Amino acid sequence: MTRFIFSSIALVAIFTFPTAHAAGPSGIDVLTAKNSPLAKGEVIAFFGDSITQAGARKGGYCKLIANAIENQRPELGVKIVYAGISGHKVPNLQGRLDRDVLSKKPTVVFIYIGINDVWHSNKGRGTPKDRFDSGLRDLIKKITATGAKVVLCTPSTIGEKTDGSNKFDSMLEEYSAISRKVADDTGTTLCDLRKAFLGHLKKHNPDNKDRGILTGDGVHLNGAGNQFVAAQASEAIAKALSGESVASSTVKIPEAGMSLFNGKDLTGWHADVPHKDKKPDARDSFIVRNGILVSLGSPGGHLLTDVNYENYRLEVEYRFAAKPGNCGVLVHASTKRALYKMFPKSIEVQMNHRHAGDFWCIVQDITVPNMVKRRGAEKNWGITEGKGRRILNLTDGSEKPVGEWNAMTIECVKDAVKVWVNGDLVNHGTNCTASSGQIAIQAEGSEVEFRKLLLTPITKLTDAASPSDASEFKTIFNGKGLIGWEGDQRLWSVKDGVIRGETMKDKKAAGNTFLIWKDGKLKDFELQISFRCNATNNSGIQYRSQRVKGRKGNDWVVRGYQHEIRNQDKLPSVAGFIYDEKGSRGRICQVGEKAVWGADNKKKVTDKLIDAAGFEKLFKLNDWNDVRIIAKGNHVQHYMNGKLILDFTDNDPKRAFSEGVLALQLHAGAPMWVEFRDIRLRQFK
Repeated sequence: MTRFIFSSIALVAIFTFPTAHAAGPSGIDVLTAKNSPLAKGEVIAFFGDSITQAGARKGGYCKLIANAIENQRPELGVKIVYAGISGHKVPNLQGRLDRDVLSKKPTVVFIYIGINDVWHSNKGRGTPKDRFDSGLRDLIKKITATGAKVVLCTPSTIGEKTDGSNKFDSMLEEYSAISRKVADDTGTTLCDLRKAFLGHLKKHNPDNKDRGILTGDGVHLNGAGNQFVAAQASEAIAKALSGESVASSTVKIPEAGMSLFNGKDLTGWHADVPHKDKKPDARDSFIVRNGILVSLGSPGGHLLTDVNYENYRLEVEYRFAAKPGNCGVLVHASTKRALYKMFPKSIEVQMNHRHAGDFWCIVQDITVPNMVKRRGAEKNWGITEGKGRRILNLTDGSEKPVGEWNAMTIECVKDAVKVWVNGDLVNHGTNCTASSGQIAIQAEGSEVEFRKLLLTPITKLTDAASPSDASEFKTIFNGKGLIGWEGDQRLWSVKDGVIRGETMKDKKAAGNTFLIWKDGKLKDFELQISFRCNATNNSGIQYRSQRVKGRKGNDWVVRGYQHEIRNQDKLPSVAGFIYDEKGSRGRICQVGEKAVWGADNKKKVTDKLIDAAGFEKLFKLNDWNDVRIIAKGNHVQHYMNGKLILDFTDNDPKRAFSEGVLALQLHAGAPMWVEFRDIRLRQFK
């Protein structure tokens, strides 16, 4: 049999199989109606196993969709790629993706897979769950990288009995759950065929037959089954093409916060750039360069998170790298291209140079004090094209000169949005018509760099003029000089707004040496700090430490708890463990351990927080990593990039440290460098 077929659509009959909802067009009609999201020159690929292979034949689900589109919308010139092969599983699809699908330049790919991954396990040839999961993610990543949309199906049925007695029912549920999670995690449109089949069979199979309702043999579709799947597939394809938010749920933000940008790639994001619909080979509007997320400004479009968020504080650090211009952060984003066929439904927090903090209403609305003064005449207000959508900020002039980093903080709680720029309160709106959604970054003419996108859960807006005031955090490094710090001036400096420590063959440290914070001691506290270093040596963050006498020429020596700093990702010698600097206990607590050091001088590990594979995925080699240290009494916690990696209770009556200095280490020995930035501290009373 031909492996795949690529053709313009032939004119045949039309079938519409009604789905559960009746409001507006349903089934195949959603693709053929005049308000269909189908665009001229659309290329739809059906990718799967024997069900999809048969779907390309007369009366098959793919063919039903193709014929209906050609009959109702011939002017669009929609093309279809038939890429189903009998017996195939997820790994097979990975192997032929480029040849059979991507080479045809599809605009949307419908993936119907999973039956054989489960069924073939009966002969020891199924796909393990972890490989099924990773394979789906790989397919989606490669397809979306071309600008195409994806619809992912859950595997439908192996036997039509409704009493749960089909042999593979439990496995199908497990693999369907994987498909659902992959779709949710990646922001992919889901076509939940498993759920739809079960619902239909419950109604239409009162005799508990194992076949004959939607399938001929319990697996492969009969006439009714092909019409049923054609209807489900059409609605899912329409949803993917319409630009509706594909984030199906609101994700809970970890208590410790999370970085939306991993410093390596655009994992967790997807781009929507209308220009690439017709020119898929055009340059990307969003890239990662030197560990920084860059909006190149053109082609115009948006970079959106794959999932929805609500009730958060978003801390953004950005700068116009060359010429000042326009950009923005969008909150509560949902339907794509809702305005001017470009902007997603959202509230935009403006970054336009000299106007940072303005609100722009994009098919969503928000209210601020002094509306007429800040929005213009009420008769002109609106949220669509040609209406008064701009709401001026409270104060211009909060931005730093072009080339310098700006800090924007956006708080969203329920229907309220509050914004600060470099510590100045610039906007505060309420009665927003949305309270959750995706977060997006614009490409709107100017190149803009983003080095920080930190999300923290909150339950109420900050009352103070600055969010740092309300949370009692204090910035203890100003990005310009080492005021408030002391150390060996030969080895410590400020470069490009970060603290840099460096030793060389002709500029060595006389033993481990430290840059010591002079403005107080730490007792119960929370420290947030970012670091990066090379791999030739290690470094550390000292806390609750004591100053001690060093060698000649080194007056900056401490002993005490050290948060290890390394550019390695293989446990156990990684960043994050507690080392007893100049003490007798060595590595007191390893990364991944929840442990208690007893009064009997013995450590007891009570839980495992992260394994080797998890840390390797979490840590960013050769890049910036975010550290959070919380110490209260004898209890210490270390977080890395938003995840708890160490939890330690020190009950040693003589060697536990309860108070002391904060310091940054340069290790003696092989030449090395280490950099620190974004150092924020709050002390608990």
